[in-house]
This record gives sequence, C-alpha cells and structure tokens, in this order.
Amino acid sequence: MPRPTPLRPLLTKLLPFCLVVALLLVAFMSFHLVSGTWRRVLESRTTVGTRIRQLNAVADNLSRILMATETESALLNRDVGRFLKIVEKQVGEMKAAKEQQSSSRKQTLPSSRF
Repeated sequence: MPRPTPLRPLLTKLLPFCLVVALLLVAFMSFHLVSGTWRRVLESRTTVGTRIRQLNAVADNLSRILMATETESALLNRDVGRFLKIVEKQVGEMKAAKEQQSSSRKQTLPSSRF
C-alpha cells in the first residue's frame, strides 16, 4: 500500500504560488478600482468644465441682452421725451388757437348786437 504524501511539503511548494496569485489579484483589483475612480474624477472634471463653459456662455448672453435692453430703453426714453415735447407743443398751439378763437368771438359778438 503506498504511503500517503505528507501535507507539509505540498504546502511549502504551493504557498509561494498562492501568495503570488493573491498579490497579483489584489494588485489588479486595486489598479482596477483606482483607474475607475480616476476615470470618474476626470469625467466629472470634464463635466464641471463643460458646465462652467455653458454657464459662462449664458452669463455672456444675459449681459448682452441687458446691454441691448438698456440701449433700447434709452432710445425709447429719448423717443418718448420727443413725443411728449411734440404733444406739449401741439396742446399749447391748440390752447392758443382756442383762446384766439374765443377772443375773436368776444370781439365779434358785441359788435354784431349793435
């Protein structure tokens, strides 16, 4: 009957191999986790950079709109001021014409009664 081999020599031969495999497995998993985390960090930085550029573009557009609105408001105020001056002038002319007409009626009414 063959004698069974002792377990100790088998362990001494397999233990370094198992340790190397375990070390490689841990190194691979660590590299995988670190690279995945680094990739997510880079993607988030890209996303944040893109978002910042988008927000800067929106801010630029809003400032342009605001400047255009201020310009349009100034032009509108100028036009309204001109319009009010014209209206005031016409109202003054109408009042003067009405006063002249009423004064001419006053002059013609008493003379027509005589």
